[in-house]
Amino acid sequence: MKGVGKPHDMDNNHMLSLIEQKMCVEDRKIWARELERNERPASLQGLIAWMETEMKSRMRATAPLRNPSQGSRYVNQLSGGKPPKCWICDNSTHWVDQCEKFKSMSPEDRLKTVRENHACFSCLKKAGRDHTPQSIKL
Repeated sequence: MKGVGKPHDMDNNHMLSLIEQKMCVEDRKIWARELERNERPASLQGLIAWMETEMKSRMRATAPLRNPSQGSRYVNQLSGGKPPKCWICDNSTHWVDQCEKFKSMSPEDRLKTVRENHACFSCLKKAGRDHTPQSIKL
């Protein structure tokens, strides 16, 4: 409605009720508690503000946790640049899946090399414990 110059046409009890009906039961309970705690009437602006805050909280709650002991081990690295694309040849002219040296290995040797270098079997990049199939950027 803002786009057509009528932002206030949407801010009414009917629209608020429609949005609340589309919320899951748990979210409606949390929203009702929020209204009681703040002792204010429900409004569309209040609901939108609450949803933004709730979304940020849920994203933070599901984000991977930082482990203080893990963070310090990378601080003392001397190389300031990015790691090379190909960890087999130690250069950035190609990726591991395009590496002639890697391609020329037998399947058993490839498997052994990937395991020894703690690389991902899916993307062939060196991977840490937090590397999952969902975190791979294609």
